[in-house]
Amino acid sequence: LLAMSGIPNWKTIKTDGAIRYIELLLLVDMSTYIYQLNIRIIVVDVVKVIGYNLTLEQIGKYRKQSLTKMAKHDALMLVSRSFDGGIAYVGGICGPNAIAITGFYPQSSMEYSSVIFHELAHLLGVPHDIKTECSCSYELLGNCLKIDGYDNDCSAQALVDNLPWHSCIQSPPEELPATVLPICGNGVLEPSEECDCGPERFCSSLVCDASACRRTISNMQLVYILSFILFSATVLLFFCVKFIANRRDRVFSNNVIKADTKNIWQVLKNYINKNLMKN
Repeated sequence: LLAMSGIPNWKTIKTDGAIRYIELLLLVDMSTYIYQLNIRIIVVDVVKVIGYNLTLEQIGKYRKQSLTKMAKHDALMLVSRSFDGGIAYVGGICGPNAIAITGFYPQSSMEYSSVIFHELAHLLGVPHDIKTECSCSYELLGNCLKIDGYDNDCSAQALVDNLPWHSCIQSPPEELPATVLPICGNGVLEPSEECDCGPERFCSSLVCDASACRRTISNMQLVYILSFILFSATVLLFFCVKFIANRRDRVFSNNVIKADTKNIWQVLKNYINKNLMKN
């Protein structure tokens, strides 16, 4: 609960409604940061490398040489224990410069996640001097839609505004590689998961346990429930139609009786008058 308190509330952000899928070669679970922005992170592989004080240029060269051997990905992120902070190419996503380096902070997972998200924002084209506007609700004034490490209070909105410009993240991957690392809570159905409705705080599914990515009811139970609902609806509809039909017939019969009664009295009246005139 203490860790979750550090997650920003970006409910006032304006998105276009489309969900983007970023396939990373290495990443920490940070779905609680980006799920609100309609971004889904898929960790396609974790690769161990040996090196010290590696630069973006060196990582870029390594990636270019090994690209055919790597799992298909949209960006590569190196996590280095000896690196302090983070660095990435601004707007590098989907291209040869889709590379970032971040430090590793095992003692502070939330700080670790915020640094990675900061560098991901750079890859998605958000520089530090970004100028954009956004609207905030009254209770969010102060931090508004700000990404940690940015001065602009609307940097998260700037990130979202940039998403449509990156072609490689516009649709989910057609096929996940065998090396994919399933992350429960990222909103993507991956191997070993029965369902994935996103982080617990955002999951509204009645049939999926967000904490374990397992169904709360089996497929067979779901079929039984839906069949019962369909059967009940059919029976109810049948009785409603029958009730309306009976009511209509009853009204029609009453009208006929009234009409026949009126005719009988008229015939009787004419008969009486005719006989009286004869007498």
